Amino acid sequence: MLEIRIDDTLCRRDGICVTTCPQGIFQRSGEDDLPAIVRREWCIECGHCVAACPHGAITHSGFPPEAVTPVASGILPPYDTLLELIRSRRSRRVFRPDIPGREQVSRVIDACRFAPSAHNVQSTRYLVVQDGERLSRIAALTADYLEKAARQLRNPLIRNFYRLLLGRELDGALQGLEDMEWVVAEHRKGNDLILHRAPTLVLFHSDRAAVFAGVNANLALQNGALAAEAMGLAAFYTGYVVAACDRDAGIAQYLSLPRTHKIYAGLAMGYPLVRFNYWVERKPARITWL
Repeated sequence: MLEIRIDDTLCRRDGICVTTCPQGIFQRSGEDDLPAIVRREWCIECGHCVAACPHGAITHSGFPPEAVTPVASGILPPYDTLLELIRSRRSRRVFRPDIPGREQVSRVIDACRFAPSAHNVQSTRYLVVQDGERLSRIAALTADYLEKAARQLRNPLIRNFYRLLLGRELDGALQGLEDMEWVVAEHRKGNDLILHRAPTLVLFHSDRAAVFAGVNANLALQNGALAAEAMGLAAFYTGYVVAACDRDAGIAQYLSLPRTHKIYAGLAMGYPLVRFNYWVERKPARITWL
């Protein structure tokens, strides 16, 4: 059973735990009272209480002492440094053939797991594919899906059905139709425009029933992409693979994922063959202030 305790001798009655707990588990009657722990069963184990209390007055069974580390504020990057990393990150699709080691990939995933998730469910799981034969098969299955999808979109009857089903969402697929056909044609010639012969693929998957499973996975993906950039690795988001997984179970079945799981994001990685020396300006942010 979950245990949360407040040390009466360490607590300063400042109410920080009451203020920061998103579930309202801590309550107090007066400003000088020791907070009471109510609705313990509502705890989502986010760790806010332990992380925020400056006095170390709270012990939580979900976070033993070895799981709590002081923030190294002295090495936190200032805004300009962080923004430079974000600006310089690019989708890199040209790789050296050597495969990143497990330690490096694990460091990227370590950044992924600290991404926020809805209700702190931490639903995202990671499947790392580095076997060349499996990578080729994933690309082939993706090409098969794209070929099938393009054929359907070229069929007026099926296209009209999708129009009724998807509305304006269909426009995006139609705009990318020629690209899909080109990618398939190149793949049939032996030119991999799906994984670009990346030596590593990280697939982000989760049980479909998880709260905001897709959002959780893509938040983790962005953390991983920035971590890879900081480590000098080349990486790109595998949109075609994820699109195939969204509409077809072939890749998930091939990789023996649990039947209740779905692949929501993918990050292809490797050592860069080309270095980018500049970051390029983007369109101004379109902001509405209310």
